[in-house]
Amino acid sequence: MHVRSGPPTLRTLLALFALLSVAAACERTEERPVDDLVRQGNVFLDPETKEPYSGLAIATFDDQPGVLAKRLTLREGTYDGPYEAFFENRRLSSREIYRDGVRDGRYEWYFENGQLFEEGTYVQGTLEGPYRAYWENGDLYEEGSYRSGRFDGPRRWYIDGRLVELVTYRDGTIDGLYERYLEDGTLDLKGMLREGTPCGMWIEGDQAIPYPDCSTRIVD
Repeated sequence: MHVRSGPPTLRTLLALFALLSVAAACERTEERPVDDLVRQGNVFLDPETKEPYSGLAIATFDDQPGVLAKRLTLREGTYDGPYEAFFENRRLSSREIYRDGVRDGRYEWYFENGQLFEEGTYVQGTLEGPYRAYWENGDLYEEGSYRSGRFDGPRRWYIDGRLVELVTYRDGTIDGLYERYLEDGTLDLKGMLREGTPCGMWIEGDQAIPYPDCSTRIVD
């Protein structure tokens, strides 16, 4: 004997909708191999629908297909969201953020031993603001700042935690204070530069070396 059921209740419909939503979310977060996608210029297409692909994608090393090489997020076929690259030893190589196909946000690059190599920020594809770079043992190697993708302000280098050189930039050009230090921390050379050319009074050791006045316009 068959019993004909009545129309589904509201509770049943809501439960079904919830299950379908979960299934759809799982499908969207599936990590799809980049090689399965069709690339047209800088846009990745779904090979089945021929539409720009949105979701997670991964790539592996050619000689180690089981080892993750990179993991990225695509929206409408372009990079948009977290991007991670890895060394063959499975350690993180880089971590970046993309928006509409360009780097936009904090970046971190690493040595193969896992130590941080460099960190800074991109704004709409251009380096902007403070950055720091490190030696492989984790000590600070270099620090400075970018403005519109160019060095701007003091740029410092370190060895074993001590300052060895300072160069000042203005809009990508060496312009301003210069300092160089000896291994014992003693100031060895100091002076000013205008557009990369020494000017004013320089001090090297205990000697004073005069150059043209810094207020004088420098002509090549």
